[in-house]
Amino acid sequence: MSRYYAEIGPDKTVLRVVVCKNIAWLEKNLGGTWVETKMDDPVERYAGRLMHDTEDFSKDRFVTEWHALVEGYPKGAKVWHIGHGWLSLADGNNYEPGKTQHWRDYSQKWPPWSASGINYLMNERVTHKGNHYRSLKDGNAAEPSPGSTNWQLVVGEALTSEMQL
Repeated sequence: MSRYYAEIGPDKTVLRVVVCKNIAWLEKNLGGTWVETKMDDPVERYAGRLMHDTEDFSKDRFVTEWHALVEGYPKGAKVWHIGHGWLSLADGNNYEPGKTQHWRDYSQKWPPWSASGINYLMNERVTHKGNHYRSLKDGNAAEPSPGSTNWQLVVGEALTSEMQL
């Protein structure tokens, strides 16, 4: 059975996608770093040329490069720009990532919580005062704490599992 494989460059950019029966054949005959990519997988996005492999910090494996769009990006969209993965915090977002608060850098698995008026989306992860938390709602501006109804404290096996995402 043939499968789709993406060649990943040193900067984590997808160089090309090919159909092949065996990844070992690609590595032996073409060299380079290859990963399997799937077209109809609800969890893993299909890789396309010039997309970026964000496996190191996101379960959304492949993301597109940011481009200014007339209609903007929807809330929750993920893009790659200036060496980081970015999450859109608003619908119709046409601002450049890294230059406004309309985007959040999600390149870190557990970034520190910020009190600077950031509203976290459902399931976003943060660290605060030595603990790890996951947001339980969209628009979450509350400070994380162990008994919070806005944040879930992530510990033990759940934390180990989350660290591997």
